[in-house]
Amino acid sequence: MFEPRKYAEWLHSEVFQPVIVVIGTAQAKTRVKEVNGLSLAELFAPFGGHSQYGISVSVQSLERQITIDNLRVHFTDADAALQLSALQADQLAAWTVESSALENASRQKALEPPSPWYEQWRSALFRSLRWSDHEGLDQPTAAMLVVMSKEAEPAMLLEQLLHASNMPPLCTQGILDPVPSRVAVLLHDVSDPESPNEDELTQKLTDLKTRFAPNQVYVLQINRGSAEVEPEIEELFRNFSSNRHAPPPPPAPNEGAACAASPGSRLSSDDVKSVAQVVAEVVVRSAVPWMEKQLQQLEAQISQTRKGFRNQLKYLWRKPREANERGEVVQEDSGAYPLHSVEGQMRLAGDISFHLRDYEVALGYYRNVVSDFKQDRSWKHAAGAYEMWGLCTYITNGARSERNRCMESAYEHYLQASSSRLAMRAVVLHQAMVSDLKDAALRLMKVNGDLADSNLRNALILEQAGQLYYTCAAPRKGAFHLVLAGHTYNKLGFKRLALFSYQAVVDLYLGKGWFHISDHFHFTMARQANRLGLKDESLSHFLELLNSFADADKKIGIQAERENTYIEEFLYVIKDWVHKRCGEGETKTIDLQIPRIQPEVRVRLLDDVECSREAMSPKNGDEVAAAPWDALGEKMLGITTEDRLELNWRQRSDPRIFDTLRRVTTVGAEVVVEVTLTNPMRVKWEMAAVRLRGQLQSTDGVAEEVVFASQDVTLAPLESRTIKLMAVPQKEGLLQIQSVTWNLFDCRQVICDRPFQLKGRRLRNTLEQRASKSGVYSGDLRLELKVRSKKPRLSAQLQGLQLIELEGVTRVPRLLQGELHKCSLVISTETDCPLAFLHVAASYPGVALDAPEGYEGLEVDFREEGLRLHGTFPRELRVPVLVCINASGLHSVRLLVLAEALGDGPKSEQRQWITLEEQIRVEPALSMTARPSPSYAADGRILFSCHLENRAAEALQVQRVLCYSGSSGSSQLPFQASSQGGEIVIQPGQNAQLLYTLQWPCEQIPAAQSTRSRLLQANRAAHLALSAASKRSSRREKEPLQMAPPVDLVVQWRQGDRAGEACALQVPLERPEAPPCPLDLHLLAPEVAEMEADLMVPVTVRIRNASLAGSVSFYFVAESTADIAWIGCERSEIISLPPNTSHSATLHAYFAQPGVYNLNRFRLFVVGMPSGSVPASEQAPLAFAVPFERLLHVTAGAEKIRGSMKHVEHERRLDIL
Repeated sequence: MFEPRKYAEWLHSEVFQPVIVVIGTAQAKTRVKEVNGLSLAELFAPFGGHSQYGISVSVQSLERQITIDNLRVHFTDADAALQLSALQADQLAAWTVESSALENASRQKALEPPSPWYEQWRSALFRSLRWSDHEGLDQPTAAMLVVMSKEAEPAMLLEQLLHASNMPPLCTQGILDPVPSRVAVLLHDVSDPESPNEDELTQKLTDLKTRFAPNQVYVLQINRGSAEVEPEIEELFRNFSSNRHAPPPPPAPNEGAACAASPGSRLSSDDVKSVAQVVAEVVVRSAVPWMEKQLQQLEAQISQTRKGFRNQLKYLWRKPREANERGEVVQEDSGAYPLHSVEGQMRLAGDISFHLRDYEVALGYYRNVVSDFKQDRSWKHAAGAYEMWGLCTYITNGARSERNRCMESAYEHYLQASSSRLAMRAVVLHQAMVSDLKDAALRLMKVNGDLADSNLRNALILEQAGQLYYTCAAPRKGAFHLVLAGHTYNKLGFKRLALFSYQAVVDLYLGKGWFHISDHFHFTMARQANRLGLKDESLSHFLELLNSFADADKKIGIQAERENTYIEEFLYVIKDWVHKRCGEGETKTIDLQIPRIQPEVRVRLLDDVECSREAMSPKNGDEVAAAPWDALGEKMLGITTEDRLELNWRQRSDPRIFDTLRRVTTVGAEVVVEVTLTNPMRVKWEMAAVRLRGQLQSTDGVAEEVVFASQDVTLAPLESRTIKLMAVPQKEGLLQIQSVTWNLFDCRQVICDRPFQLKGRRLRNTLEQRASKSGVYSGDLRLELKVRSKKPRLSAQLQGLQLIELEGVTRVPRLLQGELHKCSLVISTETDCPLAFLHVAASYPGVALDAPEGYEGLEVDFREEGLRLHGTFPRELRVPVLVCINASGLHSVRLLVLAEALGDGPKSEQRQWITLEEQIRVEPALSMTARPSPSYAADGRILFSCHLENRAAEALQVQRVLCYSGSSGSSQLPFQASSQGGEIVIQPGQNAQLLYTLQWPCEQIPAAQSTRSRLLQANRAAHLALSAASKRSSRREKEPLQMAPPVDLVVQWRQGDRAGEACALQVPLERPEAPPCPLDLHLLAPEVAEMEADLMVPVTVRIRNASLAGSVSFYFVAESTADIAWIGCERSEIISLPPNTSHSATLHAYFAQPGVYNLNRFRLFVVGMPSGSVPASEQAPLAFAVPFERLLHVTAGAEKIRGSMKHVEHERRLDIL
């Protein structure tokens, strides 16, 4: 849209221009066409103000002087001054639009109005409507009569050309003035050998000036250049020769040899200047003066007819042009107004004034004549007058309502006159004015409904309306109309324009979930581009279509047949594209996002655990967690940061570790990358030669390509599968795995390359990082591996754990609680890399490692966490492992193997960590609890009450019970059973009570170090650590003093060929959690006594020093009551007892009547305590009462009982009576 000033410039440069007719002899036309590739009009056309050769003039329009900076004129051949037919106009429009589409094949802003092909179609529309009989805008202002200098008698030829029959048809029909200004041009071809010499040329020019007006005769010399046309000159003439007429018909088969000359051939820069000078003189001296003079004459004639009171009265009585002189009815728009009619004169005067830029005068003429046309029912003439009226109103900044009314009236009257092309011109001119975009779009849609003939015009209208809707903030409506335009283009065969329409709107539907629409767009654009030969563009649209299926949000249901059609046509385009773009053996890479690659990418090295059996084992909520790998590594030796990160990765598999960790592998070792592929389509997807791609950055800085192993993969519809891709580095360096590639179906020359896009953790340290919408992420180094040759290459596995299979499902090993199970850790090496040491550690205390046997030159160093080996290592090493787990549940047993190679360099790059983890299900078996108690029969003897319970499903045979020192696992204590007997068999669910004695202190029996002893020591250490942790969590302020070391009790059992142990660890020799009183009180007395006269029951009081810290001094007191009296010493003397010794005294109890009595009526008064205990003295003794009951039932005699029963019966009978 143009504002008024720009609008006027556009009208005079493209739509309406003064016309200069070129009339030449046949020889002149032929010579210029053959030599210069131009017609006579095309020879002068570029210099009519359309190029850098502008023409500035000052004109006189009636009483007004007007300066025109760049006057543009239109040159036309007299024999081509005809209006094109509808068919020719459609051919011209189609050819122009198609040519413009080819020139703008890479246009990106297709949503900005107007499109280039719309502008070219608009120009073609204006050209096709020239020489219309209802307007005088194409009135010839000058006629250039051209003859060749070599022709005989040029003066006579010019006189022949002066005849009115040589003028355009509208001039001969009297509609336009047939006598414009005439100019004679003597054309001299310098390159023609038949052309006269300079003297002859001068003589002929003199003769012509004698016969004609001297200032109207020009000589023009051309073809002074070489045979090769200059690019600037060719471009200058090509713009005016390629779009003036409809495309020529194809040449006949026998005419293909002749090749037309290029536009502007043989013309030099001097020739161009000469032509420009002649054109300027013709315009300034002939065309403009003629228009000024003609306007004056027309104004005089119009004034004579219409001005004055008399003429006004005559005009009021003017009859419409409905009947001719014979009385015959004249049909509407049956003829034009001749120039001698006042209506024709007024229209021509208005058009000349418009050319001279005198818009106010032109506006007056159009206003006055439009009423005459309407009165005569000449709708086309009225529409033309309304049209020019609206243009002048807009240029002169008239009222908007006036111009809109005029342009709408012009459109309606053109339709009423059945002139659809002229109606379209009125709409196009109206659209170029500045107006509301929505109103402009609605105007176009009205035209589309009125002129619905489904041709190119309707497609362009829909496209222009869609662009206007989009610009006025109605994108959905705009996109809808653009889609309709593309559909219409497609039906009419304009595939390229349809492609542009779909391309303009496809981005508007992306990201909104309208997958059906976007799929239709991409599929249609792909097919259209392929038919147009745009193979690259067709392929890109197919890739967009197929890649949309990789969108996780695309959950629509598309039939498998439709998806299969997509793939078949995609493969056809791929093969055609390869055939035309690829040479023999050449490959092409495309960006195809199917199948979808999940972001979880795992890299496994040789020593990584592929899959833990924990995933296959049932969970019952009784899992026992294992120690972390890094904690186990810390026990082995001081690890580096790289080692800790490596162990942390195996523990947690946290991708954040790869922010700084770059793992190390061995030369020749397999690097496995696990990738999960998902087929999002409902058809089978085949991939050939799936492999990794990367490079090996060697130590010398040279990047070498790495050849990776390949495999064929076929994914079923909607299938997800994890595949393992392998790489084997063959030299030291930095291995960088970059992408995964494969061949598409059977197209071996087409490679799909999908780079790995791994992101580390999101960084939130700085304000910029936190404020970033897309996020700032750290690097991920999991696909970058350091390859070293001086690194061990070992493999390890635990053999001997039998797996139990139930219903075909692999389960974890099952052991009984405390079962001693022997297995082997097999460590093998694949290289000859010398080792500095080999360290094996176990995370669980129930796993003990033994020294390998039968290997010479191998030193073993037992440590708390395992063992370390030095010396010469064989190819295969078997380390005995003894497993004994004393708690039921699911246990994770971990073995950590560390191998370090000899050599200089970073230790972390010379170490290999092997992590083995087994899930073992432990079923309940034999459990034991032991409670110590002092023996009152012998001093220093401790009784152990061992309670055994069989929780297994089968009977267990108890063999023996062993006692070990709780501080040294290698010292065995003399432990004796209280009763002799054979082995005890405990049935499932049954208990057994065993009593053992231990004389303390005793002599300890040293035992040799064995796997069982180390196993016991490890279990004791774990028990102590657990006890210490529980005591810390309970927050006790003071721990009781414990002088005697505890003991460990071990019960050995057997079940068929399975043997095991049940342990009671850290059993104390003194009372657990001893109270403040260091003395134990024990009363010996009968349970039942018969009441008789002078009954006295003997009671033995035995007091024992339960403290092992030192001697205790005390005395005791027996308290008498009303029911019981003590006969003897009620208060003893002060007694001193050494540790674990006792004192006995016998008293007699006297009872007054039968009953149940508590004999515990004794109180202990401590007057001396061991050092470090609570102080006590005779003046301030510590009084204690031992809180237990010793009951004695005193019964009455038999006779007394029978008498009392008779008395009770007698009383009952009396009550009844």
